[in-house]
Amino acid sequence: MLLLISFLGLFYNLYAYNEIKAKTPSFEAIRSGIFLVNITKLLLFISFTSLFLSALKHNLKFKLSGILTTILGIVSFLWILFGFAALQDISHEYLTGRFACIPEWKILYYGLLINFMFFLVGLLTIIKIRREAKSLSNNRKSITEESAFELTQYVGIVCSLIGIAFVLFIYSVFSNNNLIISSFTIFLIVLSCLIIILPYMLIVFNWINKLTREEDRSFIDEKQKHDLFRSGLVAFLFSILFIFVFFMINHGRTGQISAIAYFPLYLFATLLVFSISVLYNFKKS
Repeated sequence: MLLLISFLGLFYNLYAYNEIKAKTPSFEAIRSGIFLVNITKLLLFISFTSLFLSALKHNLKFKLSGILTTILGIVSFLWILFGFAALQDISHEYLTGRFACIPEWKILYYGLLINFMFFLVGLLTIIKIRREAKSLSNNRKSITEESAFELTQYVGIVCSLIGIAFVLFIYSVFSNNNLIISSFTIFLIVLSCLIIILPYMLIVFNWINKLTREEDRSFIDEKQKHDLFRSGLVAFLFSILFIFVFFMINHGRTGQISAIAYFPLYLFATLLVFSISVLYNFKKS
């Protein structure tokens, strides 16, 4: 139901953007409608998260569709923030006749396409999970647990790549000027980074919850434990190299963005190395 309502919300947003572009006097009412559509999207994201965690809990196999849905879900979620910022600029600059706000309009219309792709892939994922649930049998347990372990590493790679791209984009935007970054902008950057890494953290917490609740705690075998420890060592050694390189690049610079971007970039880069290392060792066995 939420997926259907969110899909219909795309048509409302298209209508709303066209009305705003025509400088309709009922801007505030239309923006309130857009806000309600975004609330529905947020509820849909929560629903998908709950569905994924439930599927992992029951060892359902949905690797490819799950990864695609995660990628598009993160981007779609971030686009809500981008769309909010774009509407703010449009209300202060386009409607007052100061600027045409062409980049802001592109953000809004591209967001419709991204949301459509997310809804489509999400629908296919729901169908796949339901089919897997019907065909689930007890003798698949060890296989599907390995699949869930593998999926966790793919999600880690996806989240870290999106995070690195986002932080580098923010760094490139603010590193070439000496403007003071506002507290609200810093809040949006931190919130975006949390949203990007959220799918991976939820899966990790799901593993921890499964470990503490089940009497049989052997769902991670000795080989997987060895892969995790070895990958942790690789990630630790990489983090030392990363800190050294980042220090050399930013030595002598006093830009505010360097301090803001350091920890997110370090976190995503380390997670990327860790996930790739675990996946490599897992595939090699």
